[in-house]
Amino acid sequence: MSNDLGREICGNLPTGESREWLLTNGIGGYASGTIAGLVTRRYHGLLIAALKPPLNRNRGLSDREDHLHVATFETQLKVGESLTLVVSTEEHPEL
Repeated sequence: MSNDLGREICGNLPTGESREWLLTNGIGGYASGTIAGLVTRRYHGLLIAALKPPLNRNRGLSDREDHLHVATFETQLKVGESLTLVVSTEEHPEL
């Protein structure tokens, strides 16, 4: 199953955070969040396991971190932030 939401949704933070996704495993576990990657509800998470299905749910993985690596430069990217990156091609000809 594939859903292509496009730049108009994924490239717009208010629109992306207002749309949610849910993936279930059929025995009480699930993953859910927003298209923008924000955890906006207490039941959002990337791995929610039902230890005694269908109840007793535990959050195994709540979020993720993204990092940008360019040559010797590294920064953490967070949802909702913008990054202005200026890299000299004279200093980094491999780019």
